[in-house]
Amino acid sequence: MAIASNTVVLYKDANFSGTQYVIDVYRYTPKMVQSISGTSMQDQATSLRYNLQRGCVVTLFQNNVASLNFPSLKGAGKVLDLIGDGAEHEVRLSDYGMNDCVSAFWWRQVDLSQGYMELYDDADCRGQHTTIFIAEFPVNSEPYNVDGWQVDDKLSSVRWMGMADTIVVILYDHADGTGSSFSNINNGDGECLKLSAYSFNDKTSSFKVTRLKAVKEEIKQVVIHNVEPYNTSQTQLKSDGKVNGENTTAKVDCTYTATVTETTSVTVTESHTIGAALQYTYQWRRTPGSDQGWDLTLGMTYDYTKEQSNTNSTSKTIGLSFSQEYEVPPKSTWHFLWIASIGSVDEKFTATAIRWYDMPLKGTVLDGGLFMREETLTGMFTGVMYLDNYSDFSTKPIESAE
Repeated sequence: MAIASNTVVLYKDANFSGTQYVIDVYRYTPKMVQSISGTSMQDQATSLRYNLQRGCVVTLFQNNVASLNFPSLKGAGKVLDLIGDGAEHEVRLSDYGMNDCVSAFWWRQVDLSQGYMELYDDADCRGQHTTIFIAEFPVNSEPYNVDGWQVDDKLSSVRWMGMADTIVVILYDHADGTGSSFSNINNGDGECLKLSAYSFNDKTSSFKVTRLKAVKEEIKQVVIHNVEPYNTSQTQLKSDGKVNGENTTAKVDCTYTATVTETTSVTVTESHTIGAALQYTYQWRRTPGSDQGWDLTLGMTYDYTKEQSNTNSTSKTIGLSFSQEYEVPPKSTWHFLWIASIGSVDEKFTATAIRWYDMPLKGTVLDGGLFMREETLTGMFTGVMYLDNYSDFSTKPIESAE
């Protein structure tokens, strides 16, 4: 029988039967320890099934340590990460050294595009292991200390998946990054089945994620034609009106100013820029000859001096003005209404980044003493955008005015 999406089911028996404990993931706050201590499943689970959306990760803990400070696993004991891919999976906990010892968990959404590595206690990538997701740790920073983690001074083999060739993870003998090291973790998928072959068995006390920065880069402008906003709505900019009680025609000067705010956000998925902050600008113009479509022009850069983020948001204030003179008949009221139209936009895009490195990488060509290649960015532009404004001026004789 299939289990619901974003659900983990713990079983007391090894054949996915017996007493159950169901974890409905989205009921819980991300990155916070959730205890199953005191339930019938504490230290009793021997198998599980899970069905998680891609990037949703649930980490099971041996110990219930409420004070864990994400992403630190200090004091958590043995751990097991359940990595969502949208399919249903079955796990026998004895295969991962987690039989009869699950007492807590936490969950979060992880950017898997940046890769991850599995650190195993045993050789040949077997048994108990700790998963390190690149997106969750600082880049080109001080070594990250794993003191008090299950893997501390126990690492015997390592496997990695989805590493960009600009990323290198270094394992260190000492917590401060000194002593011997192992730095072969990079470039796609790979494994080291026996760290003893590198005289590095049971030595890991810290690790560091490094990224090779481009010497220079150029991100080509993205132009998306005929964007059609949805959820269009109107907002009132000005409402005005008075009475002309005279027996002569009156002139009314309707001169007003107002502002409309556009709120936008850009998210880019690209592993080669880990450690950089996304910056963007945009232009929003009516598609020539179209009543409905708009052209979105998007420009992007990366700021390598700011804190890492592949998502950025901004607000833009647009100034509007209106000026026109109207005539109001004798003994009449007049009313002026000025309205702006806004709409929502969600547009996926693909952009090309040309980057130059000071060392050869796969697919690079020599260009002016540097090594150049094209890299692809995919992303999403989301916004509430200003579309148009219109006005209405009306008059009514006083005797018929409501």
